[in-house]
Amino acid sequence: MPTQTLFHELGGKETIALVVDNFYVKMLADEELKHFFDFTDMKKQKAHLTSFVSFAIGSQEAYKGKSMKDAHAHLQIKPVHFQKTAGHLIATLQELNVPQDKIDTIISKIAPLQDDIVTVKN
Repeated sequence: MPTQTLFHELGGKETIALVVDNFYVKMLADEELKHFFDFTDMKKQKAHLTSFVSFAIGSQEAYKGKSMKDAHAHLQIKPVHFQKTAGHLIATLQELNVPQDKIDTIISKIAPLQDDIVTVKN
């Protein structure tokens, strides 16, 4: 029997979509981050992030969106923005009772993307 991926262990796309919905509640309530989404179709944005996270943690459905570098190039994202975003993701996962080892695995998949997402290095 094949080993289940983290995507399946967490409950599949439905669970990831719930995580993404709750995550964006935090992002849009954050005064330092919400402006990044002023002109964003949030329905599409949530679908893209759900697809991206799902693929990153083992979904067989390929992510078809832009590269992280291309998607964020125009946004003037600083390291502090990336760290706050990661904090909101961690808090969301904790609130949904995702075990810490699973949170660590998810963060380990996202942390290496910082260089592609952060466009202002100071």
